Amino acid sequence: MKNIKLIPIVQNHYADISLLIGSDTQLQKELGFKKGSIPTKLQVEKDFISWCESHKAEMYSIFKDDIFIGLITISRIDVKNKSARLGYWLGSEFRQKGYSSIAYRKMLDKVPSMGINKLNGSVLVSNLPSRLLWENHGATEIGKEKDNIVYELILSYK
Repeated sequence: MKNIKLIPIVQNHYADISLLIGSDTQLQKELGFKKGSIPTKLQVEKDFISWCESHKAEMYSIFKDDIFIGLITISRIDVKNKSARLGYWLGSEFRQKGYSSIAYRKMLDKVPSMGINKLNGSVLVSNLPSRLLWENHGATEIGKEKDNIVYELILSYK
């Protein structure tokens, strides 16, 4: 298996995030940054901490061989309903290599310890690889949000 690690985000990861976003125009567009707008490490840190707090989220950096390649998050954690939302992104040069699939599976291994048994996620209709990732893990389509398909994955633990 490819050497992919999920590491809870820490302060020194924000510089890696800023560098990746700043050097990847496709990712900038997908994440909603204005063209040529490169976030500083401090902006990334402030924005991500704020996002995690407002979305009841845990954020993990995705590393391949000690190189930062993306993020994966568990957000909207609802302990009472044992549900959460799973989201992820990779730098464009790291896509179509199976890294998202590995990170996704590793996150599925983490959620039982969080008491979560239902995940949902929103995927662009045009993002066939992510749609297949959800569907191949048994998720079902439960609705639409703008240009996105919303998936739900019911987890069963042995």
